[in-house]
Formats: sequence, C-alpha cells, structure tokens
Amino acid sequence: MTEQLLDLFGERVAEKPDRAPKIQGSQADMISIEALSPHTLSWVGACIARDLWDAMRDDLVAYDATKAAKTTKADDFFGMPPLWPQKLAMFDVLCWAFDLFDRPPIAPISAVCGELDLDVCRVRRTLARNLHPELRELFRLIRMAVGEGKAADAAHKLDDYVNLGNWRNQ
Repeated sequence: MTEQLLDLFGERVAEKPDRAPKIQGSQADMISIEALSPHTLSWVGACIARDLWDAMRDDLVAYDATKAAKTTKADDFFGMPPLWPQKLAMFDVLCWAFDLFDRPPIAPISAVCGELDLDVCRVRRTLARNLHPELRELFRLIRMAVGEGKAADAAHKLDDYVNLGNWRNQ
C-alpha cells in the first residue's frame, strides 16, 4: 500500500521520477558517455537543460524579490554599484546568457535552448528588455574591472540586445 506524502503545506508531494537504468560494465565503461544508450543520453541532456533553466529562473526571481529593498543605496566612493548575493547571481545569469565569460561554459545557453526547443535570440531579447538597466550596469562593471579590451568584446556581444551608447567616450 502506497502512502500519500504531504509537504509542510498539506499538498501532495510529486512521485519520484524513474531513475536511469544502471550501466553494466567495467569501471571505465561506467564513466564513459559512449556507454549510455541514446535514450538515456537524451534523457540526461533534457534533465540537465531543465535544471539549468530552472536555476536561471530562480536566480532572476530571487534578484527581483530583493531589488526594491537593496537599490536605495548609492554608488560607493569608487563608482561601484551596491552588490549583494542575489545581484551577483543575476550577473552570472546575464554573463551566461549573453556569452560574456572568458571561457566557454560546459553547457552554453544555446545548447540549453536547443534542448528545450527555445530560440536563444528570443530568450536574450526578453532578458535584455526586462533587465536593460542591469545589463548596462554589468557592462559598466566589466569595463571598470577588466578594462577596455574585454569591454569591447562584451559591447560587441551585447550590441544587438542593448543600447550602450557611445561607451568609449564616457
């Protein structure tokens, strides 16, 4: 007999999803991606893509929830805007979404969007439309922290999505 599990709010807890079948073979085969069946490999890819998408959404929601209380502070003496953990996580999301990291990520947003059947350009446009001031602030931080060379690269990647103005003369 299966019991109905309830969470703290009295709602029914979802059933556990079926686990991927264990891979039989030597230790080297167990860590090799070639040992996975095509079905299992696509299932793992879909799970990773959903988890990355959910993490991105959670970081953006957490930032939005704390934004009103934290943005009343002015920039510090050196021109740095106020930063808090949720804002730093949101900046990580924007760097991942607009490919602003120095090295390519293990799972780029284009792969995640491809797995979830989303248009990566549309996702970037939506982020840019809703987070326009934050993207400008991120660009300003990149320019202050790592210099003009990286800022030019970031400006080139952001050019289709956000108006940075004549940033070289500012």
